[in-house]
Formats: sequence, structure tokens, C-alpha cells
Amino acid sequence: LRSQKCFRHVSVVDHLGFHSAVAKLLACPRHIFAGEGNWEDPGYIFAKQDSLHRGVFIDPAGMPAKKTSPPPGVTFIKAAASRGNLLTLLSAGGVFCNVSSGPCVVDFLKIDIDSHDCELLADAMRVLRPRILWMEVNSLFPPPLGFTRFAHDEFVPSFRQWNRVGRLLPTIGCALSFASSELRRFGYRFYRLVESNAIFLDVALADSLGISATDETECFAVAMRSPGFFAFGPWSWVDDWMKTDPLQALHYASCNFTALHRLLGVSHLPSELRLELAL
Repeated sequence: LRSQKCFRHVSVVDHLGFHSAVAKLLACPRHIFAGEGNWEDPGYIFAKQDSLHRGVFIDPAGMPAKKTSPPPGVTFIKAAASRGNLLTLLSAGGVFCNVSSGPCVVDFLKIDIDSHDCELLADAMRVLRPRILWMEVNSLFPPPLGFTRFAHDEFVPSFRQWNRVGRLLPTIGCALSFASSELRRFGYRFYRLVESNAIFLDVALADSLGISATDETECFAVAMRSPGFFAFGPWSWVDDWMKTDPLQALHYASCNFTALHRLLGVSHLPSELRLELAL
């Protein structure tokens, strides 16, 4: 965890090698995972390698294929996490949070729902306080461009419709800068990128390990030129916006996505694009 490399593209086990370094700080580990994954997903690596007090996997697909039973201490909830249903889903998984006395402290939270990720994150922060937070970010938007997709009943059907014909709807989830801005309000520090995922640490945990904040812009610039970097749209867009004045980049991005959303018939689906200059 003390490594200064801000971007990693090696084995998932190596990504999460820091867990042994913080094990003594994380008593009775409780891990929450929201979003689709497979048995190479960081959450499942944790579940297989650690003796979890409680691990809750929330995914409409249920338990990954080719497995007949979950690891000890792990519960799979076959449902989609969304605004307002987290307490119910967590309770179904054996994690009971009394929010009237404050958010429930857990050790690890992962969010990857390919939809309104940052909106779900904001809702999760009202319920949970993870020590380590791992979430997918939309790598099409370099800092300081901040983007987020909002929940809408028609989004998932539209996403799947275009995905079936080989067209990815690129404006999903949220940008690194948007996620960082949201999480700073709750006392989290950006640590590093792992492919298209950002890792954030609770400030108290980061301070106890002597880890200072990572510069988002510098880290993203390294990441986009590294093996394993995946842009949710044309790489040339990302490169142009990185080299352009932020206000001009915001204008270009807004024009590009206005046209793209009209072409794909999703202009009515809510999202926000803005600058996050207080990095």
C-alpha cells in the first residue's frame, strides 16, 4: 500500500496486497460489494483468501457461474442495488445498520453497477462508512472533467439495447474527479487507479499508514498511457481533453455528448457534466 505507483496493471492479488498491511487495523472484517463481477473480481479474491466476518455481494446476476456455494461468511443477494434499498439488502445479507446512531462502519466497499454509480455512492455514504472504497470510474473523462449519470428507469434498457448490437453507451457511471469531489466531503483520500477503478482510503486509515493524497491529474495521465487502460469512448477524445484548457475541454465534451446522445436516442436520460477545479 505504500507503493507510489498510482496506476497498476498486474494481478488482482497484487492490487490488493495491501490487505495484509492493514489487517490489524481492520478487526472483524465486513465487506460490501455492489455490482457485476466474476471470480477474479477483487471482492471474490478477498472472500477466497480471508476469513470474513461478513461479506455481502449484491448483484442482479446472483452468484458467478461455475460455483455451487459461496465461500464461508459470504452471502449473495440477487438484486440490483439502487437508491433507497441498501438498508434492506444489507439486512438480507446479515449486516444490520442502525443509521439513527450514524453510518455502519465496514472495511471494504466496492461499487460497479455501470449506471448511476456516484448516485448510489452518495446513498451508500448515508448508510456505510468503509475504510477502503473501490469503485469503477468512467475513464473517458480526465480530470478536472466531472461527469455523473443519474438513475432513470429507461437507462438500463437503453444500455442493454445498444450493448446487444455492439455499441457501448459511453456516458455511464461517473468520472474520477466527480467521485473524488463527492468523497472528500466524507473524509476520503484518492489513492490510486487500478485499470478503470479508483481506490479511496478513509483519511484516518491513510494517515495511520503515512499515505498522502495522490494527484488525480498526474495519476490519470500516467494511467491513460499504461497497458490495461480502457477508455469508455474514443481514446483521441481523452487525449485532446487532457491537453486542452479545462473550460474548452468542457465545451468540447458537452458538444460531443449532446450530439452522441441525440444519435443514440438517450438525450432525455439525466446526467451532469461539470468542472471539478478544487482538486
